[in-house]
Amino acid sequence: MNAPLVSIDDCLKTLLPYSLSDLNNAALMDRIDTKFMLRVEDIAKIIAALGSDYSILEISGQRLFKYQSLYFDTPDLALYHMHHRGQLERFKVRLRTYVDSGDQYLEVKRKSNKKRTIKSRIELDRGGHFSINKHAEFIADSRLPSSVSSRLIPQLMTTYSRLTLANEQRGERVTIDLNLSFHPVNSSAKKIAFPSLAVVELKQKRFDRNSPFFSLIHECGVRPARISKYCTGVALLNKATPLFMPETVIKHNRFKPILRHLKQFRSTH
Repeated sequence: MNAPLVSIDDCLKTLLPYSLSDLNNAALMDRIDTKFMLRVEDIAKIIAALGSDYSILEISGQRLFKYQSLYFDTPDLALYHMHHRGQLERFKVRLRTYVDSGDQYLEVKRKSNKKRTIKSRIELDRGGHFSINKHAEFIADSRLPSSVSSRLIPQLMTTYSRLTLANEQRGERVTIDLNLSFHPVNSSAKKIAFPSLAVVELKQKRFDRNSPFFSLIHECGVRPARISKYCTGVALLNKATPLFMPETVIKHNRFKPILRHLKQFRSTH
C-alpha cells in the first residue's frame, strides 16, 4: 500500500453512485460476512485500486453516513457469552439509528449453525417512545430464546460513519466504518474511540475468494479479523471500568487477539 497519498473524499468522487432501490442481488439480509481491520490512511488507496468494480451508496448527494447502534443484552450478558463461547447459533439485538435521516430500526442478527448472518428488522415510528417490550412478537419470530428475550436491557452504544460499496452483478457489498467509538449506557465512564481504525466488512451470498475486494485485500497482506463491535465494546469498557452487574463474570479470553490489535488504534476521551 505504497501508492501516493490521496484523500478518501477524492476517491469517492470517482465511483458511480447507486441508491437503495437499485439493490437486488446485493441487499443480502442472509449472507456470509468477512471482516477486516485497516488503518484509515489506507482506505483511500483501497477504494482507488478497486476502480470500476463497485459503486457507492448515495442518498441526497451524501455518501458518508452517521450510524448509532444501541445494543441490548440481559443483565448477565447472555448474548455476549454466547459469542465468547463460540456458539454458532447466537444473536445480537440492537436499535439502529441512521443519524442523518432519523430513521430507526429494531434489528436482530442471528449467526446460524452454518455460519451465515441472517438479519431481521422492523422500522420504527419516528418520534415515538421506544420500548423493546412492545416488540416481543418480532423478537420471538427472530428465534431469540425466550429466556433471553424477556430480560433484555440496553447495554452498549456504538457510533461510527459508514461508506457502502456494492457490486450488484456479483451480489456483494463492502461496508467501511470510520470513527468507531464505544459508549457505556449504564455508567458515566468515558467512551473509547478509535479514530485511526477502519472496520471493513465484505458481505456475500456465499464466500467467494474471486471477489475483486477480497483479491485486493489479500494481495495487500491483510487477513480477516473476527471482530464483533458489540462484544469488543463490552470487553474493552469493562476492562477499563467495571460497568455491568458486579456478580457478572465477563470473560474475554476469546477476544484477546482483537483487543491486542486494537491498542494501536485507540484513544480515550
